[in-house]
Amino acid sequence: MSGGSVLLATAGFAFGAMFAVGIPFESVGDRQLARCKANPAQRGRVIDRGLWRYPRHPRCCGDCVAWFPQRAPLPSHRPEDVR
Repeated sequence: MSGGSVLLATAGFAFGAMFAVGIPFESVGDRQLARCKANPAQRGRVIDRGLWRYPRHPRCCGDCVAWFPQRAPLPSHRPEDVR
């Protein structure tokens, strides 16, 4: 493998890992928010448990992490790198 191919494969692996972490993070945040909203005892209170303890908006954070690779610049794959 040439240097460009290794870089492209590494970027692909890293972006796949980001997607694999971001989607579950977003889903868990959605589930926790729905559970909190369904509980009348939580009315008017701030969620500070579970994923909501770390970022203030885990759903948005997970969404950004998952979809960042779609817009991230990738290394170019030049024909002379392929042998």
